[in-house]
Amino acid sequence: MKLLIEVYISTIFFVYIIEVIDMLIKKEHDLKLQNVIEKLYSEYRENVFHLCLIYLKDVGRAEDAMQDTFLKALRHYSSFRHECSDKTWLLRIAANTCRDYH
Repeated sequence: MKLLIEVYISTIFFVYIIEVIDMLIKKEHDLKLQNVIEKLYSEYRENVFHLCLIYLKDVGRAEDAMQDTFLKALRHYSSFRHECSDKTWLLRIAANTCRDYH
């Protein structure tokens, strides 16, 4: 009985450790992703905004479209295949976002 309890406690502890490790890995991934998006934002926000402004011809809507563009980039960065530059990828997202606003 005592051995069974020890095995059960060991199993629970092992599962807890695995969950903590998974949480730490996810947190590290989220921080890396946040750093990437912050870098993309600081480098390309003006380009994205100007493209949105050209499409939408309204400052407020262009700002909204720019925000949506970077949110989409954040959500879908893991599927970005890097077959084109970051700038090209972001501007394509921005153009598609602006089309949705029409």
